[in-house]
Amino acid sequence: MADTSETDPVPLPAAEEVKDIASWHGAWLLGIVAAFFAVLLGLRGAGPVAVAGVAAMAVPGAAGLLLLRWDGRILRAALLALWAFCGALGCMLAGGVEGPLASWCLAPVVAAAVFGAPLLLAEAAALSLFAAAATAMVQLAGLLPAAPRPEAGFWLGLISLATTGLGLGAGLLLAIRRMSRRESERHDRDRDWRFGKIHQPGAGESRLVLGDGEQPERQLAGHHHPDADVRRHRR
Repeated sequence: MADTSETDPVPLPAAEEVKDIASWHGAWLLGIVAAFFAVLLGLRGAGPVAVAGVAAMAVPGAAGLLLLRWDGRILRAALLALWAFCGALGCMLAGGVEGPLASWCLAPVVAAAVFGAPLLLAEAAALSLFAAAATAMVQLAGLLPAAPRPEAGFWLGLISLATTGLGLGAGLLLAIRRMSRRESERHDRDRDWRFGKIHQPGAGESRLVLGDGEQPERQLAGHHHPDADVRRHRR
């Protein structure tokens, strides 16, 4: 029976991917909580409604931590919908599309970046468009509160842009890192499939099992097949 102590590299576990996604959501949550207390305690003129708009963006960050316990394509899609709702709500509470938190309408795209799935990214783009359109329609209907004072709007806009930019960048970096690791593992599996090494107990050596279509004389770099010299002398 062949020894399986050396097998193909194990693909990137799904649990590790979920850990990356949950960590990103946790970092977003901490950033929004810090921004909330900074606005609440140190920024005058923002008004309680705009402060509530900042607090609304903590909800999807906290909800993303649930992926550590439950995960799935449908749950991730629903999470993006929650990002769109909270982004639109925060934008509305700070004066609408002309307010300082307007960039949070792009929150679904920011969150989808860390998932690294093209279909979810397409869904997030549609949700962002819907969030911006819904905010504009409500604003045109005259149902939104007034925008914060200019001195407060500057800092709220800076918070919105900073969290959006940093969140998008961090999400893309995590997704690219996972894609790079998957590509490296796929390359290793393909190489080992073509030039697999199987240990045979009691044989005292490791024989190379070559893939289909390969000539016996082609050996792995750094490994010498003892039968190769015998074949050459027999010719």
